[in-house]
Amino acid sequence: MGGSPSIFLPKAYNSAMTCAVTESYPAFTNSAEFYDDIYLARGKDYQAEVEYLCRLIKARKPSLGDSLLDVACGTGEHLRHFLTQADITAFGIDHCAEMLAIAHRKLDGEPGVAVGTGGTGGSGRRGVILQQAGMTDFALGRTFDVITCLFASIAYLADVQTLRHAIRNMVRHLAPGGLLLLEPGLMPHQLKAPMRDQTICTIGDVEIRRTTTAQPRDNTLIIRFDFDIRTHQGIREFSEEHVIRLFTPENYEQSFIAANLTVEYDSEGPGGRGLFIGTPA
Repeated sequence: MGGSPSIFLPKAYNSAMTCAVTESYPAFTNSAEFYDDIYLARGKDYQAEVEYLCRLIKARKPSLGDSLLDVACGTGEHLRHFLTQADITAFGIDHCAEMLAIAHRKLDGEPGVAVGTGGTGGSGRRGVILQQAGMTDFALGRTFDVITCLFASIAYLADVQTLRHAIRNMVRHLAPGGLLLLEPGLMPHQLKAPMRDQTICTIGDVEIRRTTTAQPRDNTLIIRFDFDIRTHQGIREFSEEHVIRLFTPENYEQSFIAANLTVEYDSEGPGGRGLFIGTPA
């Protein structure tokens, strides 16, 4: 795929959905290239998280299944580890082109992984499809044995109506007997100090400093990231503001039920903030 002129399939579009909901996502235009380094420095263990999820999946299904969709896949780090766990066809969607570009480069460099194909095709290479789309408007024309939406990505949705719409859209892509695994954002009862911290990491001759300030406001958490990137060429500074919706446990549970799913809640989850588990009712 290195010489391919197109990194992704065309953006999914469904005009019937666009008028009913509003999706609002942060722009990672400037920070995407530092995303993995920052969370590695903060101790996020993607491999352990995927192993946790695979144990959970296998406890509920005879096998991982042949296909997995990661909604809001970001830089593809969860996908990368899922591909080491089983011989599956994996799909990833994300709204952010900059994050998907990183996922493409990363996965295309993995041994035995073919990015942009629909399956192994008898070549012995596991297939990965990456597509730019939001949570409410993707339409892939197929179903999946497992659908994941991880690392609090769902909390970027603006309101409960949009949350319900996104979960219904995921369920439309879920195969009979499949599993929907959703890692929630912070919930109101989980808020705690400090509301300000700093992460510093060094990659080669680049020092990355990210200062985070969070401020609760009504039913949201306003998070400001201030970046200070230092190289031998000088200092580059920029900021991002992220608006995180503080959905309640009831918001998630009722959204699953409205989509005709039975729902369980794992209070630990892969990252320590819980996991909602849905199966077709």
